[in-house]
Amino acid sequence: MAEIVLSIITPVYNGADYIGELLQSTSAVSGVEHIVIDDGSDDEGRTLSEIRKFSHVKVLSRENRGQIASINEGLMLATGDYVSIISADDFYLSGGLEDVLVRLTDSLCDDVIYGDTVYVDQNGERHVVQPLLRVPFPLSLMRYRSVVSHCSLFVRRAVLLEKEWFWDSSYRLFSDWDWISRVYSESSSFGFIKVDVACYRVHSQQVSTVSSARSREEIVAICKKRKLFRITDLCVQAVLFFRKQWLVLYCECRSGKSLPAVLRFCGRAFMAALKKGVGLLRNN
Repeated sequence: MAEIVLSIITPVYNGADYIGELLQSTSAVSGVEHIVIDDGSDDEGRTLSEIRKFSHVKVLSRENRGQIASINEGLMLATGDYVSIISADDFYLSGGLEDVLVRLTDSLCDDVIYGDTVYVDQNGERHVVQPLLRVPFPLSLMRYRSVVSHCSLFVRRAVLLEKEWFWDSSYRLFSDWDWISRVYSESSSFGFIKVDVACYRVHSQQVSTVSSARSREEIVAICKKRKLFRITDLCVQAVLFFRKQWLVLYCECRSGKSLPAVLRFCGRAFMAALKKGVGLLRNN
């Protein structure tokens, strides 16, 4: 049987602080093609310098076009049997990719598989495993909120190209939710492997942690597309939103943040949820 090749796609912009840890986590894994798209980093060459320390990486450096364009470009450049997307500030756990590759060598393997994701703080300290919901019933919640992390999701490349599962550039903050939910709803087989695959890093500089008018607009747009405006829909979204916020809060507390800082975070999370709920109702 031919060896399975897994293509890992990483878009990066000024990611020198964390990308070394990610590239180290893929450097010794046989059967991995790691493609890094440097999206016009302007940090005096620090990001490219970190990337070029690792000879196994295929790197493309060009002018800034945005994260979504970089991801889609990486998907087109990939040559592996399966593809996955991981952010430059996340990383794989020891043995995680090896276990995934063993599963992928099964000729009866699903078109899409996913594993568990571990939440870590900005220092990489491991805190909590994302409480993923198991098939077949709970993954139907995917239409309300992404309950699977894309860093632990692996898609058969031939199917991705056939069904044109590319990321939608009209979303910037919630493009992963839109993409994963489309993959789930359109795939013929979506499997789970009980392995801690990757670490999702929680830190203050993440685009996804910033509450803004843009995030509310995107949530409204996605909900309109999926017709998620019933009261039950809003309640499920609220529960899943607070689930994510409490995981982030847990990491913040374990990182030694002061009580006033934690309370400010709680206040921001509550106001963000309130604004999103009001926005959804207004656009119903």
